[in-house]
Amino acid sequence: MFSFNAGRLPDFLVIGAQKAGTTWLRALLRQHPDVYMPGREIHFFNNARNYRRGVDWYKRRFLLAGSATHVGEKTPGYMWTNADAVSTDLPNSHRRVAEVLPDAKLIAIIRNPVDRAISAYNHHLTRGRIPPHLSMERLLFGDHTDLRRRHGILSTGIYEQQLRDYLEVFDRDQLLVLTFEEDVVENPERGIQKTCSFLDLAPNFAPDAPSKARHVHSFSKARAYLNYWLPIPFALTWPVDLVSTPWKRSAPPAVRDQLRDFYAPHNERLYTLLGRRIEQWG
Repeated sequence: MFSFNAGRLPDFLVIGAQKAGTTWLRALLRQHPDVYMPGREIHFFNNARNYRRGVDWYKRRFLLAGSATHVGEKTPGYMWTNADAVSTDLPNSHRRVAEVLPDAKLIAIIRNPVDRAISAYNHHLTRGRIPPHLSMERLLFGDHTDLRRRHGILSTGIYEQQLRDYLEVFDRDQLLVLTFEEDVVENPERGIQKTCSFLDLAPNFAPDAPSKARHVHSFSKARAYLNYWLPIPFALTWPVDLVSTPWKRSAPPAVRDQLRDFYAPHNERLYTLLGRRIEQWG
């Protein structure tokens, strides 16, 4: 007899942070024979339109899970619990996650927030979301901070607040915190093994080339300007990159200093929460 599989809810989430290796982690976990993860971000808990579609709509994103013993998804925007009112993301994503998935395991990857902010700036720059003719300093700390707030370029790196938000509604043993520098760049094998142990997956899992499954910046300067000035989807401008050199904007020393000063008190509170310092962050 034919039986319709209405889908199932995930038992784990990779919640973020943005630009911190979450795509790398999903690529590796998708190789595990006991894991099913969609190849795309779902944005259920941080997007008002998707959340209004309801839990049944969310379940249907996992119709292909089959007999997988572990089902998860990766949407790094879920960690941005302190999304600004001007953002398209919903704030307080942790409360919606806890309501729908109270027993889920959560994986967060944190990256030096200075480097993460610069990477996020370039991400939004190349996709036409921020003006390419404005300097990085002016956008981050000058008179265009509304754009910075809309995309969470700075606030997404306030990890201490976001992790505390999740720990208000989840037990500590439901949360795994990895660091980009230690568990993705320096020792990716250790990062995936930590993850497998946390998810109760087979500890002898050895995915293909774990150190190579990282995002590669491939946008050109010409495409960045085209995406900003022309009202067409950025996905349609990719042919420009075929004849242009990859480009991203470097942060001047003064901007890095401003970013370090901004994040310093937040990082100190984070170290207290974690019970250790992250030496690679300086």
